[in-house]
Amino acid sequence: MKKRVTLLLLVCFAVGDFQAKAQKVKFDYVTQIGGASASTHAGDVYKPRTLAVDKHGNVYNAGKISSGDVEFDVINSGKKLKGSDGGHYIAKYDSAQNLLWVKQYGNQITSCATQSVVVDTSGNIYLAGYFMGYFDVDPGPNATWEIAKGSTDMFIIKLDP
Repeated sequence: MKKRVTLLLLVCFAVGDFQAKAQKVKFDYVTQIGGASASTHAGDVYKPRTLAVDKHGNVYNAGKISSGDVEFDVINSGKKLKGSDGGHYIAKYDSAQNLLWVKQYGNQITSCATQSVVVDTSGNIYLAGYFMGYFDVDPGPNATWEIAKGSTDMFIIKLDP
């Protein structure tokens, strides 16, 4: 019995020591998104939903803009998007946290949500989510409308690098 308790204690200390070392985290950076309009309404203005990181360390953030203006480069007084211009956004930041671009898609009328963003090894960006009614899937200046066939349909959007 004494040997079992000693062995159990040795195993616990070994596992405990490993877990303590494995849980050390070093802070690297933070990127701020928001601005004056966004800060007054918090989660009512924009809702980041998902993010992905590509092989070069670029970070992609996708979500919904409900109302107001959202600034995607607060530090450098950068690109602002208006909630009235479209319901969803996808933003790309480089590995040094600089905003490379931000695009808007969707609309304010339709109930919809971006649930996932994935970047493949070639740099293609895939957005997935759902929508009701009609939905502009083109993040460029043109409109490409999809109309839901059921009460709620799924969308997958592919963006070239």
